[in-house]
Amino acid sequence: MKRIFSAIIAGCLIFSISGCKSTSLNDNSDSSDISSTESSSDNFSDSVSSTESTESSSSQPAPEPRSVTMLCAGDNLLHINIVNQARLRANGDPSGYDFRPAYQRTAKMVAEADLAVLNQETIVTDKFKPSNYPMFCSPQAAGDQMVELGFDVMSISNNHVLDKGEEGLIATLDYWKTNHPDIPVYGACLKDEEKIPVLDVNGITFAFVGFMEHTNGLSLPKDTKCKITYIHDAEEMERQVRAADELADVVVASVHYGIEVSNEVTEQQLSVTRELVDWGADIIIGTQPHTVQPMEYVNK
Repeated sequence: MKRIFSAIIAGCLIFSISGCKSTSLNDNSDSSDISSTESSSDNFSDSVSSTESTESSSSQPAPEPRSVTMLCAGDNLLHINIVNQARLRANGDPSGYDFRPAYQRTAKMVAEADLAVLNQETIVTDKFKPSNYPMFCSPQAAGDQMVELGFDVMSISNNHVLDKGEEGLIATLDYWKTNHPDIPVYGACLKDEEKIPVLDVNGITFAFVGFMEHTNGLSLPKDTKCKITYIHDAEEMERQVRAADELADVVVASVHYGIEVSNEVTEQQLSVTRELVDWGADIIIGTQPHTVQPMEYVNK
C-alpha cells in the first residue's frame, strides 16, 4: 500500500520521510503553523520467491534505514515594498539588496532541513527592473539569498511565470542555470533542455514536476523556445508524472491551483490531485491560495 501526502502550503511545511526503496507516510502528525509528520517504509524485493527472500534476509544484514526531513515553502511573491526595504537595508552589500531580515524567523528551519523546496513566484533576473503587481520581477539578489538561506530546489510553476513574457522566462531560466547550476529548477524549461530533475538526498531519490492552472491570461508564442504545462493538459501531466516515477523513489508534484485567499479546497484541486496520485505522485505541494488549506493522506 502506498500513501500519498498532499498539502496546500502558505508559509512553511516540514515533514520527514524514512525508508530504503519505496516510501510511505504515516498518520502521526501535529497541526500547528509548522506541520510535522514522520514516515516509514518497508524494503521490497523484485522477482524473488518467498524462500529466496528468507534466505537472503538471513544471510545479509538489513540495510540501515534512511530518512529525509523535507521543508516546503511559498509562495515567495516579492512585492515592491519588500524590494525597496531590501535596497535600504543593503548597507554596502555588493548586490544592492538585503532580503535576509524578511526571512529571519524561518531561516533556522530552512537551514536545518535535509531538503528545502521553495515556490519562487516571481521571475528572478536583472535583465528587467524590479516590478510590482500585476507584473512581478525580482532582482537576482533575491534568488541568491534564497539559496544562501538553504533552499535546495526551486519550483517556478505559477501564474506569474510569464509576467515578462517569453523573454522574462528565458532570462530567469538563464539566471538559475548560470548562477546556481546545482539547484534543480522545475515547472518551466527550455524545450531543448527538457529534463525531469532528480536529486539524491540521504540515499533517497526525489524527482520533481510542476504544473499550473493559468498564467493570468498571458501565453507563450506559438514558436516559443519554452515549455510550461497547464493542468488542463492531463495527457502531458500524466506523461511527466509516470516518467518521474520511473526515475526516482519519490515523485514530488507542485501544482499552482485553487482560489487565492480561500481556506476551502476546490473540486478541481481534488480531482487533479486524485489523477496525480493515480499516475504515481507521492508528495503533492499545492500552491497559489496564499493561505492555509487542509492537508491529507491518500491511501493507495
